[in-house]
Amino acid sequence: EAPPDFFPVGGLFMDTVNVILGDVDADVTVTYQIRQTASGRADAPQDVESSVWSVARTYSTPITLPAGEWEVRACAVGDEEGGLASRNLPSRNVTERYTVVACDGDACCQWRVVEARFEQVRDGLIRENASLTQDVDADRVRDDATRHEWLHSEARYLEAEHEAQEEETKAAYALGEMVRWREATRRSEQTLGALEQDMAKKLRSVLDERALIRMLNNSAASVDDGSPPEVASPHGGASS
Repeated sequence: EAPPDFFPVGGLFMDTVNVILGDVDADVTVTYQIRQTASGRADAPQDVESSVWSVARTYSTPITLPAGEWEVRACAVGDEEGGLASRNLPSRNVTERYTVVACDGDACCQWRVVEARFEQVRDGLIRENASLTQDVDADRVRDDATRHEWLHSEARYLEAEHEAQEEETKAAYALGEMVRWREATRRSEQTLGALEQDMAKKLRSVLDERALIRMLNNSAASVDDGSPPEVASPHGGASS
């Protein structure tokens, strides 16, 4: 839960200042304490002593501060039926400092207070502008870091994509080589089968020639000794 807002915020004021405390949560009650940090006027709030915080009060109407040095601190406290009490999470205390000058109609005093207030507002705007500039610079640094990380990630992605494409190309080449190897193996087997058939045919032809030569030799031998010739089978062996 956010702490309550102060209006106006601390600073320099003339004669008196009415401090308004606000909170956007309807289920939250704002409590506050005040203390006087320097000698104040005689009409300072009752129960306030120098440098001692007052008892906590529930805020309902603007807090009127007379001339003097004051500190007001406040926090948000949940109601019994909901809000912060039901979660046991009171907000942090926020403290604002108010310097109230008793001008009593003195125009010079009033102008000095107005000038001091202007300087306070100006200094506050300068600090806020510096803070905004720092925030912008921090945002720019974060944006640059995010952009650098994105570019680095994009470079890694492109590198990974290139490697994947190379692997895919290698896989396609290996697959093509395997197909070509299978085709070459098939052709080699066909060629080897044809060679085996041709060799078997040539072997049968050689055996037939040898049988024929043997038959002719046997016939010649029979003629010489006058016995009937043996008839040789074309694939070897003799018949009478």
